Amino acid sequence: MEILEYNEEIMKKVIFSIILLVVFSLPLFAQTPVLIDEFPKINLEDLLSRLDYLTSELIKSENSTALIKVYGGKLGAAAR
Repeated sequence: MEILEYNEEIMKKVIFSIILLVVFSLPLFAQTPVLIDEFPKINLEDLLSRLDYLTSELIKSENSTALIKVYGGKLGAAAR
């Protein structure tokens, strides 16, 4: 019984150490967000050219991720 309790304490310490290591190493891998483009309501051709530009920016950086936020205003689709 004592051996089992001793092993549980060791496992708790190991797991706690691993959690601390992961938590404190996460900021090392974080990227600073960069705003690529921002625009009002546009036509389809302009939208496609802007998406092409976004794609070219993503290709430049190997581990990049894009976030596209579409905001319809205070009323959204009802404002049209």
